[in-house]
Amino acid sequence: MAKAIYKYDFNLLKKSEVTKYHPELLDVMSKYPYIELEDLKLKSIESYNFFVNVYSRVINEAVSEWVGALTQDIRVVDKSKKVKCELCNTNIINVCTIHNKYNGNKMNIGTECNNKFKFLNPNDVEDFLKKQNEIRKINKINTLLPNLTETMINWRRIISESDLYIFEN
Repeated sequence: MAKAIYKYDFNLLKKSEVTKYHPELLDVMSKYPYIELEDLKLKSIESYNFFVNVYSRVINEAVSEWVGALTQDIRVVDKSKKVKCELCNTNIINVCTIHNKYNGNKMNIGTECNNKFKFLNPNDVEDFLKKQNEIRKINKINTLLPNLTETMINWRRIISESDLYIFEN
């Protein structure tokens, strides 16, 4: 059996603006949030028909309300902070903050939920996180071995711009 509303969809819908325009949806969300679709048919044929005929468009509209920006809204948090994805409620390290264009709500989600809904381009998120990870590693190296990156840059310049003479003896 299939649920009428899945947990991550429910969490998205409760903070979306489109939800308030569908009383059938609000009714099910408040009275039967975990109901199976077939069981809903026994409770209310109008609600069942809404879910069969209209619900998928409402979910798509709800998803389209949410946006994020790569440079401002993606970050990596320390594992000890225990940040939860507001859609699926799992612990996350890579946090994407999305913003509702119409009502100002914000949600912190993980990259898996972003990949599912595609609020941000998943490839762009992955590239951005790789760059952030590289910067963190360089900072850690610089903390442990001050001026190492500067020395490496100087060596690269010497290798690329100078002729090297290696004497046999």
